[in-house]
Amino acid sequence: MIKSLIFNKYFLFALVSSLIFVSCTDEEIVNKAEEELITNRGSIVNIANVTGGFFNLLDKENTAVSFDLSTAGESVSNIIVYKSYNGGDRVEHAIVDPVSTLTVSLQDAISGLGITLDDVNVGDSFNFSFESETPSGTYKSGNSLDVPASCPSDLAGTYSFTTTATSTDGCCPDPLQNSGEIVIEGENGSYTLLDVTAGIYFMWYDIYGITMVSETDGSLSVPIRNVCGTISGSAPEPFGTDFVVTGSVDDDGVITYNWSNGYEDQGEVVLTPM
Repeated sequence: MIKSLIFNKYFLFALVSSLIFVSCTDEEIVNKAEEELITNRGSIVNIANVTGGFFNLLDKENTAVSFDLSTAGESVSNIIVYKSYNGGDRVEHAIVDPVSTLTVSLQDAISGLGITLDDVNVGDSFNFSFESETPSGTYKSGNSLDVPASCPSDLAGTYSFTTTATSTDGCCPDPLQNSGEIVIEGENGSYTLLDVTAGIYFMWYDIYGITMVSETDGSLSVPIRNVCGTISGSAPEPFGTDFVVTGSVDDDGVITYNWSNGYEDQGEVVLTPM
């Protein structure tokens, strides 16, 4: 396995990809053109100031989300709000003014969908879509809002870690242990592990150019999700395969996760809040 060659190809691909992205993306111009196009006919619905962001499965009877609605384009008399559950058929939820703040409880969300509170589980999602009524007709907006069913999560912070890992590379055949401190960034169930290997890649693969700068350039970072205590995530790693992360959070906030890559390198990391 010649990881050094793959490493160089990986960064060449990343450089070219970044140039392509910069040269081809200009969402502001596209959005501006869309707004100008619909000024004389039609309308879109804008969503802002989402509060809550998910239905809390630990408090099904009281959980709710709220969000602001407004319109752009032709004058709007009403916004029709629709909802659906896990990609199913949509049903009408409410008719509101063109500038509104809408609060939707989980009880409200399930009404008319043929489900009960007990039916809503981790990973389920509600989608809210919109149509605007104007003098020239009714227009379906391209903007919609997904509200998942999940649990509160607050994992951001500094942790002490211990880890044991094994490599399939000829450079380092013996199990390796490490300990220290690590930072998790993010909020509301979405986080980033700045170095998913907890220092192990630096110790193994400095001969292939993996240095401490990787901690800041993002090549060892992995976005993770915490869904009611279950940790998951994936992201590209420097040698052309993907990091895959699975794990859990216990009642004391201790995170235990396993990571692996496409070469079957793997490790277990235990993070204890400091």
